[in-house]
Amino acid sequence: MNELDSQALWERSLATLSDAVFLTIMRNYLGNIPTPFHKPQLIKRLTTLFSNDEFLNRLFSVISPQDVKILSAASILEAATQDQLCTLFLHDLPYLQVQQNIVNLEERLLLIPHPESSQNSSLLMVNPMLSKRLREQGCFSLRALLGPQAERAGSVHFSIPFDRRIVRALLSIHVHERVPVAERGQRFFRSQNISSIFSAYNQESIAKYLPMLERMLIRNGVVREIGKEMCIHFQTSKEFLELSQHKLRLFILCELAQEMLLFKMNQNDHDSLSHFFTSFSVLATCLDTISDQALYKIIYISAAKYNLQVQRYHDLIDLLTSAGILSVPVQDGQTRVCSTILLEETDSTESHMDFSCTIDSDFTITFSGEPVLDNGLDIIHMIAKVEKIDTVCTYRFSRESFRQAIDHGFSIKTATEFLESLSSQPLPVSLRNLLRHWGDESNSVRIYDGITVCVDERIARLIDALPSLEPYKIAVIVPGIYLFTRKNEGIWRSILSEAAAVLLGQSISEETITSVNTGNMRSIQITYPDIRPLRQNYQALMQVDEPNRPTSSAFVEDLHKRALSLKISKYDLEELHAKIDKHLILTPQQIVEPTVRSGPMSASGFDVQGKLNLIRSAVASTSEILELHIVDDDGLIQKMMVEAKELIGNNRDYTLRVAVLPERLEKVIQADKIFLVRKLRRSIFF
Repeated sequence: MNELDSQALWERSLATLSDAVFLTIMRNYLGNIPTPFHKPQLIKRLTTLFSNDEFLNRLFSVISPQDVKILSAASILEAATQDQLCTLFLHDLPYLQVQQNIVNLEERLLLIPHPESSQNSSLLMVNPMLSKRLREQGCFSLRALLGPQAERAGSVHFSIPFDRRIVRALLSIHVHERVPVAERGQRFFRSQNISSIFSAYNQESIAKYLPMLERMLIRNGVVREIGKEMCIHFQTSKEFLELSQHKLRLFILCELAQEMLLFKMNQNDHDSLSHFFTSFSVLATCLDTISDQALYKIIYISAAKYNLQVQRYHDLIDLLTSAGILSVPVQDGQTRVCSTILLEETDSTESHMDFSCTIDSDFTITFSGEPVLDNGLDIIHMIAKVEKIDTVCTYRFSRESFRQAIDHGFSIKTATEFLESLSSQPLPVSLRNLLRHWGDESNSVRIYDGITVCVDERIARLIDALPSLEPYKIAVIVPGIYLFTRKNEGIWRSILSEAAAVLLGQSISEETITSVNTGNMRSIQITYPDIRPLRQNYQALMQVDEPNRPTSSAFVEDLHKRALSLKISKYDLEELHAKIDKHLILTPQQIVEPTVRSGPMSASGFDVQGKLNLIRSAVASTSEILELHIVDDDGLIQKMMVEAKELIGNNRDYTLRVAVLPERLEKVIQADKIFLVRKLRRSIFF
């Protein structure tokens, strides 16, 4: 973003502020502002101030390490809510401390409202006027955000990823086994016979995910219900397997995440999920070894960046581990990421140079790599039954598997050519002879699915003479009896009716027969972000080591002395000193008599009315929250951050209904158990 665009975005952001908030900010940075005021002129004056090198040097000199963490997160997320930033640091610091730190960054205009904010999404962004300088000053740092890197893991183990191998195996099971429908089908995939095929996978994981993968194939029309059995739709399965390994892995992860309800999201939002998994992989591979704390932040940042909210964190970790993206846990702090699973920008890694295949005399087909011909033909699962899936996969060719291939429309010639192309050596003579024998057997009987049409001699001569009927005529059974296609009945009926000038009787309904092929097809699509700019940005942020920024106590002490020189009340002087300590005042020109108090207000002890007044004020305001100190049954003090929802009762018998932050769990508290009430700002903007 160039300088003009940054300034325009900054001005748009300021223009969204209410007059009261705008005036408060201007009075803090520009001194006394008379009313009525000219908003564009004040924005121009503030822009000039935030372009002044001396002012910026002071602004950057008081940025703390915690400020750097928050600014780094806001920079990566680009537009984030305050709750998202607070939740990100939930395991580092108390919620109150992080929340008030963010409010302080808002007051210092390091974080400002995003112009696209609304009442439902109060978004913050890093001040675009300062973004370039903040990056140069080392205020955007992945090292600072993610914390110290864990010690390098020793030998780690990755699970076999969910890719074409497992999909192809499932399709082979459907072609060569009788897979029952519904709940019986789910039990079928948990059986010992099936799990033995996937013995290279973790057995607990494969028992969990195989039924999910089966449902994925059903949802996408790859597997269809026919009577009491499940069968594959070859054309859809062909499109499914034609996806690149990268896209197929992403698609599988998105489908599993959606079924497991890992995120709060729209029902069919595959794009956000694929962007999450890609961004997670790019960000995670910036670290050699990931600590548990850093892993939480990486997942949370990647989800928040695409408006996803993680609902089941541990299930998500299990999915990433079972899919071979995260290493199988060995001990705490030694998680590593497999960078090749989701970050393949091209299919260069899928070249057939690494493919090898052997066909034994017992008709066992053993191969590593992808059994796909140069013309894209991938039918190993159609002509052979899967026996084992691993780095080296095993399928077995048999009479029964050949029959299934014929049932799905494959000829002896196609099967033979496919097997010969896979193997670098000629097929065994016994297999070649057997294939020829099976081919002769299959040709000895032909079974057609069509409509039988019986006609008289005149209509028979007409049918034989009409070339327009040839595409729909399957066979001539005997003179006068023909077999026509069932699928195109409407077309050839119309042609024959017009040519013969006769009425044709209606055939048997084809609804049941054709229901398998006429169902609505679901488009199998997956999109993902360009990883190159993501990787460049994250790697650049990873190289930043936070420089030491000692606070320049000289100018801070001068500001305190200047405040003491003013002839103002004790309370106004306290207000000025508080603003200086919070780095809201950086120049002598900002030291003027305060017009309003901006600090927190509190009441405690026997000041019952004061506590009630603060509670009532917070209930009536959406921009304020309460810090409550509550005396429990054991006489101990518990601190709690809450949103005040309702004050119930009269006289001295009051109860307070609140939403406890950050979880927003509703709770009812007796007012007489509240020892201290402190009213705090939720945000200065919203």
